[in-house]
Amino acid sequence: MKNEKKSSALRPEDDLSGREDDLIAPADRDAVRAAVADHAHLHVGMLLSQIIEKAVACYTAKHGDSPENRKRVMDAIEGKLEKEFGRTRAALRLYIRCYQRFADSAEFSRLTFRDMVSRLSGSKPTGAA
Repeated sequence: MKNEKKSSALRPEDDLSGREDDLIAPADRDAVRAAVADHAHLHVGMLLSQIIEKAVACYTAKHGDSPENRKRVMDAIEGKLEKEFGRTRAALRLYIRCYQRFADSAEFSRLTFRDMVSRLSGSKPTGAA
């Protein structure tokens, strides 16, 4: 009895081990890289937000929508994005927050990273580069 393995449905973290790549479509990766190269920070925020939303929706559809499952997949996908794009989690969250706050404003379409940090009150720019 001690050596029995639980099904992966009971241990959803097993489904994420080494499979975060499945949660990010290659086209999404390419789109983020192109937006980063173009310094289109709000576009990067939009793409990151969409990647995370897709991953959470896919994972919770399979394993159930609970705070634990959402946290598990968010941690996994943020870790993968962090490694993939060489940005800290704080920077990734900054991109997303700026997109959510400034996306409707045409004058902010070309915010620099420094502008993003300075325009969000309460932001901590250290380590966000």
